[in-house]
Amino acid sequence: MKMCLHPYDPPVPNLAGIARVIHNVAAYDRLFKTVPEKANCMTFCLSTSGRCWIMKLFIRQLTFRQENRIGCVHFSGVKGTLEQSEEAFPDESRLDNLRAVRTLKESGFNGLIEVDHAPHPIGDTDYGHMSHAFQIGYLKGIMQGAGALEQKTISPSMRPMASTL
Repeated sequence: MKMCLHPYDPPVPNLAGIARVIHNVAAYDRLFKTVPEKANCMTFCLSTSGRCWIMKLFIRQLTFRQENRIGCVHFSGVKGTLEQSEEAFPDESRLDNLRAVRTLKESGFNGLIEVDHAPHPIGDTDYGHMSHAFQIGYLKGIMQGAGALEQKTISPSMRPMASTL
């Protein structure tokens, strides 16, 4: 069993005067040093980290992967800057999704990549069925382009996780 900690979004040290613990790579380093149990992992959220520190995290995540600290990946998009950002569909994002999946593959990641929230187009359901369908198709295309589908270790999430009860 793994406990995956998602970084704060937006990843800033404080918001409205309230400290935010996990907001950068150094915070994850501190967490894993303080609580070294292997069940303690990170959620590697592309949109949150893409708002300001994705390049540092790409470099650092290779070590997180070697330490088996990436529990899951949130695949989503963001556009704008840290101060003025908004969710976007992955094809509208300023993130290099192909590079992200290639980096995960090259580092040996073999976990779950799940689509995250995205804008809802007109006529979409409250759950976002059209958004999710688009994101899953886009993710599978990115994975195919990165050669990650042949690896059979990274799996896109298309259904809720199974219960162990």
